[in-house]
Amino acid sequence: FPVTIRGSKIGIFFDFKATESLDDDAVEATLDTNQLNVIVDIISGRDLQVFTTGAEFYVPQAGTEPITPSTFTLKGVSRNGTKPGTRVESLESGSLFIQRQGKALNEFLFSDAQLTYVTQRISLLSGHLLKTPTRMALRRATSTDEGDLLLITNGDDGSMAVYSILRSQQIIAPSIVTGK
Repeated sequence: FPVTIRGSKIGIFFDFKATESLDDDAVEATLDTNQLNVIVDIISGRDLQVFTTGAEFYVPQAGTEPITPSTFTLKGVSRNGTKPGTRVESLESGSLFIQRQGKALNEFLFSDAQLTYVTQRISLLSGHLLKTPTRMALRRATSTDEGDLLLITNGDDGSMAVYSILRSQQIIAPSIVTGK
């Protein structure tokens, strides 16, 4: 079921059978859209975020209320899509992902002004650094005088696109590291 999300019953990790739709029952939802949206990654952040090959979704929650069978609905946000095989990385209040064609690095971020998630292009001026990306990893800052490092391995030439990100100051510094 590549387009279905399932959650087990509370405390019974291998019981996915929905029976009475009680609050502690299993949950299930299928992405019923006009295109194929194979699930690539799921991130638990402010809300449950679902990244697919064709779009980005989230399961809205009211405050600190838990997800239950009666509240388990998926809302679509954008139709960028996530590149299969590259993990989504959580960074502070957002999630970073490679767009499905592998030509852009995007951030999935909740907007308090719009009360929904928005997708922002991180690699707006540095898309040329992404050359068939195959892997992505995040090295979180360990001191106050450095930013987080997002490392993206390129499959074309073995180079690595490196993004130094200091979200609190709205700084994104891209660079390329070659093996030569």
